[in-house]
Amino acid sequence: MKNKPSKRFVVLSILTFLCFGLLVSIFYFTQPKIIAAADPNFIKTVDKVVSGWGEELHYTLSYTNTTGQMIPVILAEDIIPANTTYVVGSSDAIFSGGRLRWQINNLANGATWTTQFTLTSVEPVSSDVTAVINAPTKVNTGYSVSLDATQSTGWNRNGEIDNYGIENYEWSFGDGTPPVTTAYGAMVSHTYTTADPYMIFLKVTDSRGGINYASKLIEVSTLPVQTVTAFTDEAVQAAVTSLNTNGIVHLPAGTYLFDRQVQLRDGIVIEGEGRDKTIITQPGGSGKAFTLGGNNTRITGLKVMNISDDTVWPVAIEMSVANRHGYKNLYVDSCEFEHMQQVIKGTYLASGANLTGASAFFENNVIHNNDYPGMGYGFSSEMGSYTVAKNNTFYTNRHSVEGGGRSGGSSNNYVYISYKSGYDLIGNTFEGPNSPRGNNSIDVASDMHMSGRGRIRIVDNTYKNIKYGIGLHDGWGEIKNNTFQNVGYVNTSGSSYIITLTKDSHNGYDGNNCIDYLDPNLTGREVCKGAFNFDIKDNIFIDNPAPNWYWMQYDATHPIQNIKINGCQVSSNTYAGKGNIGDAGLICP
Repeated sequence: MKNKPSKRFVVLSILTFLCFGLLVSIFYFTQPKIIAAADPNFIKTVDKVVSGWGEELHYTLSYTNTTGQMIPVILAEDIIPANTTYVVGSSDAIFSGGRLRWQINNLANGATWTTQFTLTSVEPVSSDVTAVINAPTKVNTGYSVSLDATQSTGWNRNGEIDNYGIENYEWSFGDGTPPVTTAYGAMVSHTYTTADPYMIFLKVTDSRGGINYASKLIEVSTLPVQTVTAFTDEAVQAAVTSLNTNGIVHLPAGTYLFDRQVQLRDGIVIEGEGRDKTIITQPGGSGKAFTLGGNNTRITGLKVMNISDDTVWPVAIEMSVANRHGYKNLYVDSCEFEHMQQVIKGTYLASGANLTGASAFFENNVIHNNDYPGMGYGFSSEMGSYTVAKNNTFYTNRHSVEGGGRSGGSSNNYVYISYKSGYDLIGNTFEGPNSPRGNNSIDVASDMHMSGRGRIRIVDNTYKNIKYGIGLHDGWGEIKNNTFQNVGYVNTSGSSYIITLTKDSHNGYDGNNCIDYLDPNLTGREVCKGAFNFDIKDNIFIDNPAPNWYWMQYDATHPIQNIKINGCQVSSNTYAGKGNIGDAGLICP
């Protein structure tokens, strides 16, 4: 029998101790053990022995061959410590199952092999919480990019696990800028000023305190650019097609005519030269200006407007195509939208039981004069989509923001239980007649029907000189720190309100047609139970002619469930008042 060639094996071990109470990690190391090799001489160092969450630990590992002969093959292995994650690409190791493995070939006597790798310190995670990042893999230097955590899931306040269970987001961008920690960080924007690869880290926390983490590597560099040479939708589509994915389509200043929709692909940026310079016009009945054919797209620096009074007005952006894919992380910023049927229509992914909605982030836009009869919506989030709107200006729209009269979308006036539409409205302005830019909001500024038990958070907004403020007929969430000034001034019916929460009676939804949320015989269909589990507090009211700040109308079949005004529980199914201590229908601590 022939002798098999001998191989020498090296195994490196780490003994780790973690001090969770101080939220630090302390690492102790033993000399590595070498199997079938004499005179081990390993040196292992780390740049810090104490680290907080999200900090990187940089390791250097070396082995010197002092055996007196060349070692043909060394297999080195390292088990990464608990509560750390390996930074992919930081080493030439193969990483699998929490282990790093290297193969070292033909290490001469006296020679030293050296490698480096990086770990990130994390806290223990919950199995009920998931963290997910949607972001482009490639970003242009100096351009703003949207980072999307809307698919992260955890326990929500209603005892369900979904993407509205996350109540805190902590983003670390990897470029040395301060991390961002906020309850309203489901979608955030960031600008990278230097070309380089960056590792993004996300920590999410759900309503029960459970946490989890995600990371994503993005490459910041100079993306390819296609400049459009004609003012037509065909020319824009040709530029998108030529790039395919991950590039910039530049629209020079001028007026464009879109008779047909332009479909965007993964990572495509549509870039104008400013909303007063690059103007896209749509004739009536022309459909949509843009539809999505991929994730992580961006539209910036342009204006979209309808130029016809036809009976069918166009839609600016639809977040789906014929197959109803709910594409993720659409980012629209620094744009203007005027005279549309709908500015944005968000829809869903219809794929068996795993239903995930589209997600969109709108930031620093102007949305006005979208007043089509019966429609006239600014943002329309329905059928399971999640929309984040920050720092936008709305005026003279029929509904500046709406949640869809059929958010679940099906026949017989029912909505499916799987579709949970949601909004985060943060820092926006809804203006009316005293604004130099408009006349008045024609109807409810923020109007939501049938969100399918999705979360609605309305925080730090200003409602000024408008007819009605906020009308919610479904969903749950919070209304906090908003300012309402001169709301209800045009109403003459005697039922004016600033904030209303009711059961839904829109498009045939009522207590007789709907299956109750608490009905044990639910068969996949949603309820018309009305808005519930809302925390309303710290809002400011200035010069409002409306007789009541709050108006709520429920019935015995669909009673009020857990609605609080400034810490007082609403106890009556019919309530109209200002939320003051002593108001009838309130129970205050």
